[in-house]
Amino acid sequence: IDAFLARVNEVDSQIKGMLDGSIDPNDVKVDSSESIERLEKLDPAKPQPPPLHPLEADAQRRYTERMERIRQADVKKNQGNEFFNQRNYEAALEKYTEGIDIHRAHVALRLNRALVYLKLKRFDEAIDDCDFALAADHNNIKGFARRAEAKMYLGMLEDSQADLDEVWRRTARKSDERASLRALRTELRARMAESKKFSSSTTTTTTTTATAKATTTPRPTTSSANKTPTS
Repeated sequence: IDAFLARVNEVDSQIKGMLDGSIDPNDVKVDSSESIERLEKLDPAKPQPPPLHPLEADAQRRYTERMERIRQADVKKNQGNEFFNQRNYEAALEKYTEGIDIHRAHVALRLNRALVYLKLKRFDEAIDDCDFALAADHNNIKGFARRAEAKMYLGMLEDSQADLDEVWRRTARKSDERASLRALRTELRARMAESKKFSSSTTTTTTTTATAKATTTPRPTTSSANKTPTS
């Protein structure tokens, strides 16, 4: 406060001097706008922004913490991507998992880890990560595509086809997504055809065997002791 009052007196003296002619305005060294700015900074009565409500403060804190978790998780994702590009899938898996431990709802990390699980033939775990990603983003094409591949290798052919159908339903005819999945779709169709052929063959064999048994089994004879007398 003392500094503020001293500065006020200084400015007041300069103004009076300029008014009564005892001070030449050109001799005033401090720019008036600078003086005003400095006075405003010193002004103890200048209104300050009100403190945040406890709920607002808590929301701001949680938002800041969440953004920091996302940043740290992205660092792990980028590290994992480098290992993946080097085909070091175990190291990539470790980094993706570390990122998920930091931010469990990180969809990209879930999908990247699902891709690593596919490479490592850990199909059940790939499905789990795809399920999580699709729960957060119902229209995620990669989630449907990677889950379809995992299900195909587990022999869940109908479910795999359903996931691929979702990809086709959500993408354009000449889209990159469809182009990248044509090989998978072709393989799935071949597996389904083979499965139907095997099922049909099994049914035919079972039917033939049952018919043969029925033909070769002797008919039971009727005992004369069991006949009802005619008279």
